[in-house]
Amino acid sequence: MNEDQKARLAAILSKDAEAWTKQQNDAQQREARMTQARNEWTEKVQKEMIPGLEPIVNMLRDAGWQCDVIKTPEGFRVSLYRGDMRTYHGRERPYLLFEIQHGYEYISVTQGTPSSIGSVDGGGQDLTVGNATVDRVTKMVTDLVEKLALK
Repeated sequence: MNEDQKARLAAILSKDAEAWTKQQNDAQQREARMTQARNEWTEKVQKEMIPGLEPIVNMLRDAGWQCDVIKTPEGFRVSLYRGDMRTYHGRERPYLLFEIQHGYEYISVTQGTPSSIGSVDGGGQDLTVGNATVDRVTKMVTDLVEKLALK
């Protein structure tokens, strides 16, 4: 191999090594941010969300509804129904599911009602670990109760 080719290859390998190192550092930083977000979300669910939803759970129960808030591996689930209410496919009770998305700090919100199962507007698009509050979740639960309530 002549000297020009050696120099060219050395330059290519040097650039490649720098890019590889940067890529690995970026991946480690991204993973650290996601681990931090997941830990923050887990703590927020346990210390703020589930306890903060007790008033709405009690209010629904006092009005004759069934309502439970259950911790899941990725977040929590609010099940609420009255009587024989089932979701669209008939297997589950109506619910809202709040879970952190893998690899992101966004919180996906899935809703199951007698007429459909799917994402809730705003869930997973603007709801994040940082801006998820009991008030926002309570509003989503109240919106679901409004959909399910007899009119």
